[in-house]
Amino acid sequence: MTVTKPSRDDCARLFGPDLPPEDCIRRFLDWGADIVALTMGASGVLLATAGGDRFQITPGKVNVVDTTGAGDAFWSGLLTSLLDGFPPQQAARLGQAVAEAKIGRVGHLPPTIDRAALYRELDSVTTREEVSDPEGNTLNV
Repeated sequence: MTVTKPSRDDCARLFGPDLPPEDCIRRFLDWGADIVALTMGASGVLLATAGGDRFQITPGKVNVVDTTGAGDAFWSGLLTSLLDGFPPQQAARLGQAVAEAKIGRVGHLPPTIDRAALYRELDSVTTREEVSDPEGNTLNV
């Protein structure tokens, strides 16, 4: 499985600033990606699969303190979830939750995150969800 996570900034550098998000995704899919998670900052994530699925993951209301490492945090949640067997939409939701936990604090995430607890919380909700990060802060996913 080929997974990529471009940001809107990445797409602007690669394709020019005016290419719409769906067209950016289409390019990555045409290049052979199976899953594309286009991160768009405050606009959330546009997730697409080679099978034609499209999902918009809307961000929660987070007091943004430090965006350094947000992309890495998203990647870690997305890839860990995919490797643990979750479908792309749930994996992207977990990636978004981990990224939100990161941008809500200065510096790095805690050295350990209880991913089983995050999975349980994400699995227990069906619409716009409230999820707690490892420190008990409420995140919307």
